[in-house]
Amino acid sequence: MSYGTNGSIIGPDNVPTLIAAPGVWSLGEIAEAERDGVWPAPFGGWFASWDPGVSSDVGDATQSGQITLDTSDNIYISAVCNDSSAGAYTSAIAKVQSDGNALVNNYQFNILESSVQKNTRLMGLVAAGTNLYISGDEITTGYAWRAKLNSSYAVQWFGDSGGDKQNVQSGQPSYANTDMKLYVSPNEDIGIHLYYGYYSSYGSYQAIMQPIDAATGYKLYPDSFAGNCYPVMPQSYPTSVAQYISGFAMNTGRMAYIQSSYHSSYGPNNVQFGEADEYIWTGWAGMASARFATGGSSAGWGAYSSAPKICAYQTTGTPGIYLWNAVMGVTGGTYSGDAYFSFWDPYTGGYSGWSKGTRYTVNASDSPATPTGLTIECPPVNDSTDTYCYFVLKDNATGPSQHYLVKHDIANQTAIWQRKILIYKTAHGITGYDVPYIQSMAIDSTDENVYGIFSSMTINTAPCVESIVFKLPTDGTGAATYVAGDYTITYGTSNMTVTSGDILDFGTGAAGNSYTSFANSGTLTTSTSTPTATWDKA
Repeated sequence: MSYGTNGSIIGPDNVPTLIAAPGVWSLGEIAEAERDGVWPAPFGGWFASWDPGVSSDVGDATQSGQITLDTSDNIYISAVCNDSSAGAYTSAIAKVQSDGNALVNNYQFNILESSVQKNTRLMGLVAAGTNLYISGDEITTGYAWRAKLNSSYAVQWFGDSGGDKQNVQSGQPSYANTDMKLYVSPNEDIGIHLYYGYYSSYGSYQAIMQPIDAATGYKLYPDSFAGNCYPVMPQSYPTSVAQYISGFAMNTGRMAYIQSSYHSSYGPNNVQFGEADEYIWTGWAGMASARFATGGSSAGWGAYSSAPKICAYQTTGTPGIYLWNAVMGVTGGTYSGDAYFSFWDPYTGGYSGWSKGTRYTVNASDSPATPTGLTIECPPVNDSTDTYCYFVLKDNATGPSQHYLVKHDIANQTAIWQRKILIYKTAHGITGYDVPYIQSMAIDSTDENVYGIFSSMTINTAPCVESIVFKLPTDGTGAATYVAGDYTITYGTSNMTVTSGDILDFGTGAAGNSYTSFANSGTLTTSTSTPTATWDKA
């Protein structure tokens, strides 16, 4: 189709694209281009500032932000609210309009025992179907909890058959975080609750992965299966070293974990990982686990990642449910400071079936500061065809710290685009200690937009009660400077160096066991209120 000369007297015709249409266009030419799907669409993304209205004093903070989309692409967000003067925690949960113009609702979510509000944190928010699965902890006495809500936040179940408080060991404190929380399969048959607690036999904090029935919240062992579906506990060696799980994912049939680990015979710092069916049917005995180092075959053991993340492929069936992507920061060895992407296919390659490795190296000229390395804070997400993986990296500068959103081509081991995101308070400018965190992101069912939430923000050395929420098109458009409430956000092209090549060095010797000494106790209830939130879309 020829669209005319667009006011041009000399030279070739201008040609419209989805990104731009330079020149002068008649209404007929615009109509033809729109019909043919080659006319730039209005930018449909947004940034917004969210203050749940729960804590507002100087020193108060909003932390551990989560974002999730249900099957209709309704957007839900949550955060922990810290009242610093009272030394108290509670949480907020809200639904956001797709266009980002306003909140649909905004609630304070409380947990009570004997009608007394407890010091609780909601740190996990996962949508499956039209339901919301939430989880967190209580930090005064120390226990984890889990619940299922419908789309109106009405409680469908809370806790377990043996009690609502979850502990790794009876009488010992247990906790959660944004990695160790309740995960649920997309078809809502099984959930796996991750939490960690003090285990006196080891003299250290240890994490467990506990399979549950997503319909009731009850643990599979021993409520449904007395001889199977054991919780599992990965271990360090010696076991006196604490062990935490930093990456976890599940799909409609299987689950996978990844974590920084310690073993005196492997480094001693390394990465331990594994996968199993979603029931973890035979416990640790059925889990395919191993270790790797991130220094390349010539470097040997000693290079590792302190907080690796993992995501599931969205393809169902076999081998799709066996496939995973991981992203991690590298510590030690030749590639220290780089971020590393890798694809894992245990179906055909077993524990060493990692390939399509790609390194990202920070470019100091991208930043107002002088970063020297990259880390990752939240799990990556795949599109529906598993062609592209989206993830956000964070550089190690602090004045300010900057993030980098990447659209990664899995098969071709390259970046389709990469964008830097810088957040600062407008009144202060780019000064001081500016460090936001992103611990959750999502993609919609059409593969058109990715979503995320920056929270736990320290801006100009002060904690913030606001979080920054975003919706950004997957075509990479929208580079600009935005002002949302008190915050300025710059979103533009970055220039990290991208290098393909596998760098992992594998070994067996993963440590862990089936674990049945967990404890459930107590009765908890919930309540909600509707504080006045502030939502400012840029």
